[in-house]
Amino acid sequence: MDRHNLLYVFVCVWIFGVPALSAPASPVPLTPDMLAKIAAENRIINEITTSWGWTNEAWSGDDRPFVDARNKIDTLFSSGRDVQPYIDVHRKKAIANPQSAICQFEWAYASYIQYIKVGSLHGVFSNSGCLLYSLETAQLPHTYNYDRLMFLIRPDETQEVRLARRLLKREPDDPNVKFAYADTMLITGNPTDEAAALAMAKDLESSSVNKLRYYFFLGYVYCVIADRRHSAEYYKNAISANDLFLGLAGPDDTRRQAAIQVKGYLKRQLDALTN
Repeated sequence: MDRHNLLYVFVCVWIFGVPALSAPASPVPLTPDMLAKIAAENRIINEITTSWGWTNEAWSGDDRPFVDARNKIDTLFSSGRDVQPYIDVHRKKAIANPQSAICQFEWAYASYIQYIKVGSLHGVFSNSGCLLYSLETAQLPHTYNYDRLMFLIRPDETQEVRLARRLLKREPDDPNVKFAYADTMLITGNPTDEAAALAMAKDLESSSVNKLRYYFFLGYVYCVIADRRHSAEYYKNAISANDLFLGLAGPDDTRRQAAIQVKGYLKRQLDALTN
């Protein structure tokens, strides 16, 4: 699931998890060719997974073990303690028990929460392969939380509308599902999907989501749309969101340098359109 090999700084940091300091100082816009590369990479990764038939199945299994695991991991991450030993232990358990759904879930969910906390996708891959592949090769429990996690780790533009709607019907205010839903719609390049992604991104402001994550994502959405439409208005909105992020981000935030680089890029693009 490690998305990479793109020069565009915002996309690298938000979607691909590439450290910002390794990105070039002058980001390259999301051109149609680059969007095609993203789509091609998605197709390649999806080839190693199943046909997404599980997205249509009823949540008839016992969800209690996964609810307990989710709560335990959420509590651990909110404690401020070092979580890497926990991830390492559960990664080994997952590899040793490939058919165990709960072992795969604990490893995958902890890795996903780590991604949210540090803003990169490192840890999502392991020697045994993609986390989603591991989740799908286990004995599927047919529960809400298990399907939710598979969606969060690998949303797919051909499946996400139906599944995201099912998930949001169950938990209407789930910010992680909304982030993944908006992110996937944005990547399709469809103007209708772009508008829906932006609306959902704006809607996240009223949720309990971390404001740093929100403003960084909102700036990313505006930036992608601005590049496609060559719109001064969207560049200005991207700069505003980016500035709000920078005003809140601490000096050690891994996304800060990327935001600074992107701000320079946005201003150059805006100047080119207005001068």
